[in-house]
Amino acid sequence: MKRYFLLVLVSSLCFSAFAKTETINVSGENGRSGYNGTAGDNGSANSRFGENGGHGYHGGDAEDGISGGDIRLFISFIDANTKEEISIVGEAVDARTRRRRPINQVFKTQDLTRLILVANGGNGGRGGNGGKGGDGARGSDGIDGPIFNDGSNGGNGGNGGNGGRGGRAGDGGTIQVTFDADAYILSGLVFAEAVPGQAGSGGSGGSAGSAGQGGAPGCIERDTEGFCILRGSWGRRGNTGTSGSYGQRGGPGREGSLLQSTTTGTVITAPYKLELMRSDVVESIQDGIFEPGEEITVNSVVLKNGFHLLQ
Repeated sequence: MKRYFLLVLVSSLCFSAFAKTETINVSGENGRSGYNGTAGDNGSANSRFGENGGHGYHGGDAEDGISGGDIRLFISFIDANTKEEISIVGEAVDARTRRRRPINQVFKTQDLTRLILVANGGNGGRGGNGGKGGDGARGSDGIDGPIFNDGSNGGNGGNGGNGGRGGRAGDGGTIQVTFDADAYILSGLVFAEAVPGQAGSGGSGGSAGSAGQGGAPGCIERDTEGFCILRGSWGRRGNTGTSGSYGQRGGPGREGSLLQSTTTGTVITAPYKLELMRSDVVESIQDGIFEPGEEITVNSVVLKNGFHLLQ
């Protein structure tokens, strides 16, 4: 994951009470989620035989995340001798419309503490959930008498709809910053990020419809007291439907491009690479041993800046 976070520790730049952070953001939008599938109809209870439940509808596929836009800047001092003002010119390209927005700004050096540049990809939308399968209807009861005395079979439950596909993650955009040869130290003001979005998850599968119960049997024969002594058969219970499957997760996005360089063509890796050279430590109990819980004092720290330019 490409992410630069460079903290300025420069004694020659003193920041005022009006210090500010300037942000240029051309990140892509998140994709919209897919629609949820509607449930299948339940089987009709008025049918002579138990009617099957309808299948649930599939969830809709989600939209892909929008890839990040582009930022191209040239940063310099207005006056290379005094270094009192910073000029930032260039353009920002919108992620969705690809329209170019010109940038031409001037800041007091003591006022600008951080320049945040963001061109992240949008997240893919979530796939829609599949609809529930309709329930099978109960079978009708048998009729008393010599015919149609068996209960009818219950209806089968409908299958659940499948979940929709998640949206693909948007790619990270492009950030290119060029510094004038005598202004490369200003790269310490820049926080730049151009990472891809998150892939959208697939929608859940719809649950299966329930099986309809079989109908009760009718009476074929009764005794002299009216009690049924011979009945037809019970109707068979229907089958439960099948649950829908989960939708496929969206694909990953690609890392964006980050480049900081100077007008001489050198690539800036990091303007600060601090190394601890020396520190003076004083023990509260001067026995040469740091005991657990013992309090120590650090009087001074000497750091070396190992900053270099990559040719």
